[in-house]
Amino acid sequence: MAFWNQGAGYAAIEGHSMMIGAFALCLYSICVCHLTMRRQVSSLRASAVSLIAWLAIALGGKWMLLG
Repeated sequence: MAFWNQGAGYAAIEGHSMMIGAFALCLYSICVCHLTMRRQVSSLRASAVSLIAWLAIALGGKWMLLG
């Protein structure tokens, strides 16, 4: 839909953004699982720490993508 409404360039940027977001979410999930299962950290603390990592990865990816 973005391709037809905005053009190929816009759709490519949106696709790359979704891939970066999916990668950041995957790393967030791995980090939470590692902290809760192996380090015996509470789920609230693990998700808070992992949220910071997710934010850094997502914003860093956006910065790299958009320049």
